[in-house]
Amino acid sequence: KYRWRKSTKLYVSRALSSWGDNMWSFAVGLFYVKLYPDSLRLAAIYGFTACIAIILLGAPIGRWVDKTPRLRAAKYSLAFQNCTVVLCAVFICVVLMIDDRQRSAQSKWLEAVTQVLVVTMAVLSRLGSLANIICVEKDWLAVLAGGDTRKLSVLNAMVRRIDMVSKLLAPLLVGQVMSLSPIMGAIFLACWNIISVYIEYKLLHDLYIAVPVLALKFRQRNKAISTALPATTTARVRAKASDYLGGWLVYLKHEVLLAGLSLAFTYMTVLMFDSITVGYICSQGVSESTVGIMSAVTGCVGILGTVAYPYMSSRVGLEKTGLYGFCLLLACITLCVGSVWAPGSPFDVTRLHKGRGGDVGVSGDGISQIQQHVSNITKRAVGRDVLDLRSVMGTLEQKYTSVILLLAGMCLARFGLWIVDLTVNHFLQELVLDDERGSVNGVQYSINVFMDLLKFVLVILVPWVETFGILIIISFMFITAGSVLYVAFSKRRKHKIHLLPAPSVYEPSTPVSRLPELPTTARTTPDPLEVSPENNGSSAPEVPVRVEETVDRISLVDKGVSTDPYGLLCDFSAIDDSENSELDQ
Repeated sequence: KYRWRKSTKLYVSRALSSWGDNMWSFAVGLFYVKLYPDSLRLAAIYGFTACIAIILLGAPIGRWVDKTPRLRAAKYSLAFQNCTVVLCAVFICVVLMIDDRQRSAQSKWLEAVTQVLVVTMAVLSRLGSLANIICVEKDWLAVLAGGDTRKLSVLNAMVRRIDMVSKLLAPLLVGQVMSLSPIMGAIFLACWNIISVYIEYKLLHDLYIAVPVLALKFRQRNKAISTALPATTTARVRAKASDYLGGWLVYLKHEVLLAGLSLAFTYMTVLMFDSITVGYICSQGVSESTVGIMSAVTGCVGILGTVAYPYMSSRVGLEKTGLYGFCLLLACITLCVGSVWAPGSPFDVTRLHKGRGGDVGVSGDGISQIQQHVSNITKRAVGRDVLDLRSVMGTLEQKYTSVILLLAGMCLARFGLWIVDLTVNHFLQELVLDDERGSVNGVQYSINVFMDLLKFVLVILVPWVETFGILIIISFMFITAGSVLYVAFSKRRKHKIHLLPAPSVYEPSTPVSRLPELPTTARTTPDPLEVSPENNGSSAPEVPVRVEETVDRISLVDKGVSTDPYGLLCDFSAIDDSENSELDQ
């Protein structure tokens, strides 16, 4: 019950943060259209700039999270994100209140400044959201799990489920508010962020106090922590460059590299309900309402994947869970590949040689052609006083077979996709040390966004409806390559020789004066991983630990052998169930 209260604080905090992020992500595009209804340039500039900023700054943001105490990183990231959202909303509200005639009378430079400020604030809010995600979802969850794989699976699945439900429902709320007035929508979002940031931080602060292990960070002893600044300007530049590239170097040398790349390759796909695929589906005669329903069904299938993930990982293990997820994903998107050559598909490779025209978009040409064809058949049948239903249904079946296969494959693939996503993110948390977790996950986020940006580049190069099948095939190839990388990662882990953990340094992420007073004499503590149900909760052979307190760190030097790099400090039972433990005192 005590642990559930801690989990509830975490879940409520993430629900508020995710709800606010999804409302803002949906509303910001509408605001850009309201500001400049005759052009989509501002929305495109925002999307492109946000992707480039995340690609370039993902790793430095992760490094900052690694170097910053956990509570301070959560506080700064929350404050930065919500402040930028409030400023952007207020600025948009002021611009919307200006009359169109007054706005047109202003000079060109003022309009340019307005666009720059709006886009800059929105991009900064995305970066703040990224920092908060790395800090709480990637780092805090791994520590709260205390080395328990099943517990971490449950936490990750629940947090991802909250995100997916928020993504489905948050646009409905903000859409209803903005339908009344865009200004009212901006005011609503600003007020939401002002109120929610206090609640989110209060919940995280209470959780931080309730779990003392969050105040400690694991560091490798062979990593010297230098506070001295380089003497020369050249040395400072080299130090900054080394710090910037440090996250990428850690990622490229880490054992989770292949698993991370396998996840990143799943982002290079058009088999999702984004603007590109929705435009293609609508051009094939599917109504907008049907597309909306299928998008909601796809989200529900993804939620089922997050529900099944903890049970699968606890039954067959993480490696096999990821393999099963990739198998399900490939089996489902095979339907999408089959749709390229199915009846009704507009696929035509020769379109590449016929010049430009007919870009992918929400066009009524496909709908009108199908309706006209069906209407002609119906008129001829009525003229003969016989309605040949089989002819009508046969025509519809031929026209819609391709798009039905595409929708079915996209919908069912979400189940395996989210299993893969949760499995790989689990490895990125569990196999990475505290002082590298932010860097590795920051680089991973950058690669994911790069692959997503690559998809748009391919669409720009091959923009026609007739060549959309090429994009489907390329997507299938990338996901297949991702599955091969994951198989290589699993085989490497299976044959890996686990060596003894390196000596460790635990650094307090709060001042030493605020930490619980620890004795400097040697004492004995049990290894929590060696406590099993068979011995009725009795402790394992005692492992002597020497606690040395200095001004800047607390060094725990293990005298025995432990398979847990976190030791006692990351075990919930040692914190919650031992009422007389020195750490609780």
